[in-house]
Amino acid sequence: NSRAVAVQRLDRLSVGYTTGSATLRFGRQAVSWGNGLAFQVLDFVNPFSPIAIDKDYKTGEDMLYGQWQWAGQGDAQLMLLPRRDALTHDLDHERASNAVKLHARTGLIDVDVLAARHYDQTLLGFGVVRSVGGAVWRLDALHTAVPEQEDVWSLATNLDYSWVLFGKNMYGFVEYYRNGFGSAHETGYLAANPELIARLLRGEVFTVGRDYAALGLQVEFSPLVNAFANVIQNLNDASRYLQLRG
Repeated sequence: NSRAVAVQRLDRLSVGYTTGSATLRFGRQAVSWGNGLAFQVLDFVNPFSPIAIDKDYKTGEDMLYGQWQWAGQGDAQLMLLPRRDALTHDLDHERASNAVKLHARTGLIDVDVLAARHYDQTLLGFGVVRSVGGAVWRLDALHTAVPEQEDVWSLATNLDYSWVLFGKNMYGFVEYYRNGFGSAHETGYLAANPELIARLLRGEVFTVGRDYAALGLQVEFSPLVNAFANVIQNLNDASRYLQLRG
């Protein structure tokens, strides 16, 4: 009525069929793509925030999802995600997200290739994962074709490593993130930037600047007691976010 509203949401309702090498599901489900540790570039549908603490649960979307694996060498994934117009409730192809991602392993390198049509814009992306000494290096890059504008590139690259110090298990990472839709200036982040505003409202990006560095450290005091410290630094205006948790 005029003073109350009720909202109901089915969290996970889907039907699926699985064989030894293929999976097909339709309904509410969560899909995560990309190799970012703090920031996600290839995960453009419903990524985690870079300051999210609990990543065991992820909000799903209604979609058709398929995965086909081949002989331990990689897989192909398909995502068809229709959306409705907020006013008419009719299916709107300009709001849909349709994507294909190929993953392959060649020697010591894992490679991802992505092609998508997202909110009537074409996305092309790739990712690389490789061992470097005892560490792991990752790189994700995404190209967005924006009508009547210059094409936009976003990327995230990181390096993480684990070691033992004073008998304690330690883990750390460093990551560089470039938000292609962000601003390199210290003021006027949102001025005349409708593409950035749209992605903020859709929950696709979480920063208004262009260049960021993230540092993370984990110390295992015991198997059930861990301490975490994360720093996110805006490289354009020197602001930073410090997160401590246990």
